[in-house]
Amino acid sequence: MNKLLLASLLLVSVQDTRPKAEDCPVCHGMPSVMQSLGVVSHGDFRFGFSDSRLVERIFKDELPIYWIEGEHVKLGFADTHFRYADGRATVGDQTPANGALALDSFKRVHAYLGRCEALIDQIQGLLDVTDADFPQLDAAGKLKPRDPALPYMGKGPHLGHAGKFEVLVLPGRSAVDRYCLHANGLARAMNDRVLVAETDALSMVAHLQDGVMYDDKIVWANLAHVLTHNLIRGYKHLDYPTPMWLEIGLAHSIGREINHTTNTFCANPELAAQSAELNDWTEAVKDALRKDKGPYLEHLHSLEHESDFELNDHLYAWSMTRFMITENPKGYAEVMDYMHGLTKGRPDIGIQTLNIAHRDAFAKGFDMTYAEFDAAWKKWAKKQKSQR
Repeated sequence: MNKLLLASLLLVSVQDTRPKAEDCPVCHGMPSVMQSLGVVSHGDFRFGFSDSRLVERIFKDELPIYWIEGEHVKLGFADTHFRYADGRATVGDQTPANGALALDSFKRVHAYLGRCEALIDQIQGLLDVTDADFPQLDAAGKLKPRDPALPYMGKGPHLGHAGKFEVLVLPGRSAVDRYCLHANGLARAMNDRVLVAETDALSMVAHLQDGVMYDDKIVWANLAHVLTHNLIRGYKHLDYPTPMWLEIGLAHSIGREINHTTNTFCANPELAAQSAELNDWTEAVKDALRKDKGPYLEHLHSLEHESDFELNDHLYAWSMTRFMITENPKGYAEVMDYMHGLTKGRPDIGIQTLNIAHRDAFAKGFDMTYAEFDAAWKKWAKKQKSQR
């Protein structure tokens, strides 16, 4: 058979099997309905280092992907028959998928887009910002002129990025590895959360086995945890790494608010094993403080990478975040505002300058030194009621 004809037939085959917007039972692909639901499109957009079509071709007809785009998020959710992590199908008397995972694939992707957009609204509330606070783009996607007297807020409207936040949800680890290798040519360990320079988008891929595939609440708690990392990392643009514990603390706070028995450590199997039976973090913090005399905040500031964090560090980051956002939400927003965007796109600011700025942030937001913050948080933590 002529090679050109064969290629054309293969392309038609892929196109014929792709989920079509007009088949969506929620919006029927109708622009007026989509607009009323906050939906921009059902696919065919830039995603990661290429586009949604390339992602589909990586998996061919084996794994249809349902795409959706909202105001701040582009989401791809792979269709799958839900299974346990060990491969057993969820049939017969086994636990079936529940919640949004049990919905029709189009309804599921609508539901998860709504959750992602609501998460951004929630985090903007904690940061005390709105879309209008960030630089805006014109119809051509170029930055509009901005008054230089205004505070630095990044390089675009999506918490400081020009590109929308991107999320791809796949059924398992092998699918993630396959995506990372073929879409970006990199191993998964380097590549499941990346900044795409061409579109200035923070893009992530996650899989359902991390969240126990059939349980909707656990899957969403896990996904929200990982997405929160990207949202906080990108606040006022990813110009330099803000203190990692601020990301980790809020990610745990958001995820455990959804389901307090979900322990997410971003693919750190050692910590996941240590915390397998640890559901009550409030009591775990109290136990840790009985043995650990500190300092606490200064220690957390010294940890640069996620791999540097031990279990107690995660517990403290979560508890300190809860302390700040419940006892002084305005102070928390001021700290996050002051911490982010310090370099204003200039990578040459020294670590000593940043360390001083970090101390200044707590003096500004909480009117406390690190030692005073430690004492106030420790007193608060010991009074918290058990989650049991």
